[in-house]
Amino acid sequence: MKGCVGIMFSVLIVYLAISTQSLTDSSMFHKSNNLLCGPTRLSLGWIDKSKSSCAINCQIKYPNDCQGFMYNKFTRSCTPVGPNLRPNNAQPSVTEGDLYFRDGIFQFNTRSNGSTTAVYAYFTHPLNYTDATLTCACLNAHLYVADNLLKYGLMFLLIDFDQSVWIGLDDLDHEGVFIWVATGQPVDPFLKPFIFETFQPDNRNGNEDCVFEQPGLLRLNDAPCSLQMAYLCERS
Repeated sequence: MKGCVGIMFSVLIVYLAISTQSLTDSSMFHKSNNLLCGPTRLSLGWIDKSKSSCAINCQIKYPNDCQGFMYNKFTRSCTPVGPNLRPNNAQPSVTEGDLYFRDGIFQFNTRSNGSTTAVYAYFTHPLNYTDATLTCACLNAHLYVADNLLKYGLMFLLIDFDQSVWIGLDDLDHEGVFIWVATGQPVDPFLKPFIFETFQPDNRNGNEDCVFEQPGLLRLNDAPCSLQMAYLCERS
């Protein structure tokens, strides 16, 4: 019996160590400054003993949505932060303290395909088309524009092949006229059959106005703008 208790205790210690390590590893956050928009607060927050504890508790309380936090080292105030930025969200206050985001989020990289280069940030936490557009704008960016074959090919080097991903193309202003939102230009008629899935876009049920990359097909499709998907931001 004593041996069994000892084994169970050892297993528990290992489990706790692994769980804590997982949270610690995933709570690598960077301090963020000079955002154009404010973060989305997940709650009013709580008092926490340290910045590290704040990060871990944010992930425990909001495992699917915690992408950052605000921490005041003097008052020990901890405020959890979600994955999107909005123009009408307040910037961190003095009381809330410094803002930290998970490493990789809201950070841009550069990649090329032949003579074409993109400065991009890919976000897997799903948002609807409007929120994705606003979040990109808050980062001084826009949803990705794939207005030529090189840019279109480059896109698939930047995203997960098996995910639906919003890009910056819609016909919200005029039904059937798809416009690249960053340039205001319509889709090139020559390009359209190469980038859209067969028989798409079709405005199914009369409410498909926003364009996404269809997972696994290397083709675009239209969908209701209210759907939540990953999204790809680009800086011109």
